[in-house]
Amino acid sequence: MDYRERPIMYGLIAACIAGIVLVGILLIFVSGTTLFSGEGFSEVFFLDSDQLPNVIGGGEPLDFSFMVASHHNEKMDYKYNVIAGDTIIKSGFFSLPNDDNSQKDRYNKTIAITGIKLSPTLMKIPNATTSSETQNTYNGGLGLLLSHDGSGAQVVSDPSYLYYPVQLPVGEDHGTLIFNPAKEETFHTTTTTKTNIGNLLEVSQSNDAIEIAGARISDTGYDLSQSEWTIQNNYGIITASSKTVTEHYRYEFKKITVEVEAYPANDPNNVANYEIHFWIVGSENPLHSDN
Repeated sequence: MDYRERPIMYGLIAACIAGIVLVGILLIFVSGTTLFSGEGFSEVFFLDSDQLPNVIGGGEPLDFSFMVASHHNEKMDYKYNVIAGDTIIKSGFFSLPNDDNSQKDRYNKTIAITGIKLSPTLMKIPNATTSSETQNTYNGGLGLLLSHDGSGAQVVSDPSYLYYPVQLPVGEDHGTLIFNPAKEETFHTTTTTKTNIGNLLEVSQSNDAIEIAGARISDTGYDLSQSEWTIQNNYGIITASSKTVTEHYRYEFKKITVEVEAYPANDPNNVANYEIHFWIVGSENPLHSDN
């Protein structure tokens, strides 16, 4: 390189270095502006969310806590509502950071909700009632009176008469009618049978619940069947007729919601909304016995 060209080359190198430094300064400035002048955000979450109950027994209190954390560079005001279904059960107001500079978590606020009494969430499924009719005839012939001893074994008694036992559902058990074929008799009764569906202790928030009339229904509950029986004994020919109506009851998931409004203390119209929730079933009976 000619010595006369060196000043030009050195000038170009110096200009490049100056340009790189200037671009670096601009990047640092822009980056710093983006990092420190952002609007920030808030967090709302349940504490110990993995321990939130899926079901609560009758008379048992529902307790849980949630936290609000501020990631803003200015003072923020917060309003909150805790809602069970459609009912507001607690409301409040606070600011972050709080005024206690000695408090470790002055940008966090923990709120404990205790003693909520959740009413039973068992509901009758609308437009789902079913009915059926049956008729059975027991023809005459040699019969024996059958009863049961304490072990459930059948015992034959009084073989000199002809009897025809007819078994009827009574609650969760059965009753037996005995007729004499030498008579004409009619018996009428109403029986109720409750059939449990699913396991309440296994109800889960992750169930694929169906929506009925705006409610979120689980697959756990019971069916209640009421039967009207007429049993006629016409000298040994017995006809048993019944008409059964079944109603279906299932537990409804109740939504527990925390709603939070966040806005700058100096700009109450600039509102950000947050919501968290979980689902729970309320039983009419205690889940656990004291015994």
